[in-house]
Amino acid sequence: MLTDKAWETVLETLKHEGSFRLEELPFEGGELVSVAIMLRRFEQKNWVRKEGELWLPDEKARRLLDLDDSIPARKGD
Repeated sequence: MLTDKAWETVLETLKHEGSFRLEELPFEGGELVSVAIMLRRFEQKNWVRKEGELWLPDEKARRLLDLDDSIPARKGD
């Protein structure tokens, strides 16, 4: 299932790279559209956040993936 593969890819990328651009993920065409929609849903749930073209871990991902605190989480949520 695309959602499972996309979410696994996003979490692994955040854990190992810290951030990513949508086009850097290993998906093509319509898959990228679906992944972008999925990312927006998870942005609303504080898993990821977008700054410009860059996707970064938000507070849930930072806490559960034990990520470095040098990447600031969004405040006020």
